Amino acid sequence: IAAGLISAYQAFIWRIDIRGCVLTGDREVRAVLSDIGVTEGTPKAKLDTKTLADALAAQIPAAAFVSVQLRGTACIITVTEADMPERPPEEGTSADITASADCRITRLLVIAGTPLVKSGDAVKKGDVIVAGYKLTLDNDGQEVRVDIKAEADVFAEVWHYCTVFFAPDRVEYKRTGRYVDNNVLKLGSFVLPHKYKPSGYAYSETETDTRVCFGNLFVGMTVTRSRTFELEACKGGGFETERPALESRARSGAVEKAGGAVITDITYSVTESEGYIRLTAAARTEVLVSERK
Repeated sequence: IAAGLISAYQAFIWRIDIRGCVLTGDREVRAVLSDIGVTEGTPKAKLDTKTLADALAAQIPAAAFVSVQLRGTACIITVTEADMPERPPEEGTSADITASADCRITRLLVIAGTPLVKSGDAVKKGDVIVAGYKLTLDNDGQEVRVDIKAEADVFAEVWHYCTVFFAPDRVEYKRTGRYVDNNVLKLGSFVLPHKYKPSGYAYSETETDTRVCFGNLFVGMTVTRSRTFELEACKGGGFETERPALESRARSGAVEKAGGAVITDITYSVTESEGYIRLTAAARTEVLVSERK
């Protein structure tokens, strides 16, 4: 009876040993094995090592060659990984990859390391997004952590904002059409006598213009005209009237803050606070946000 039990026990795979994985985590390999239908407890008679090796090589992106061996009740899988393309030199020495800006993750290409975020997650600048370790199983089936240097390209939505303010009760000043001129004549460096005429306007603005009337090599005459315009106070235009100009200003500010990043969308929002209307333009960009400290 005992011999029969031992024989029956040895007809199944009770331990899967994965070796050679650096870029590919053991979990990824075990997930592929599970999809194929190979787990602890699988009958050895149903397992073709060459077919399994070919299937693993086809489904593991980093694998150049996979070998499968059966030793007793153990299935030993050795993954030989392809040489990955050289990456440009990085600044920093940390094993972790962090976010370079406040953003929302859109895409992750993880070559090595453990991602701590997924697509759609919002993160803050400096948050670790790919950690410098991988989780694997030892020979006893216990999960252990192995420190490695994370390698990843992470893309995210980054928003750039610009806010302009509008005062609903603001006052505008417009010219009435009345004005007063004061002219000053200057011959060389000598200012000719003149009488200044005050405008007496409650609100005004002044424009000054200087022109050369005539002259020679030794002396010239210039005329400086100061024209003071009368202004009258009146209620400014409404928000909807001014909105196109306000949106244009806010848009220009958001685009400037985005720098050279490609803008995929610009949205506007309007809020009221402390007697002012706030119009905010938000420029959406998708950029590479992974960096190493």
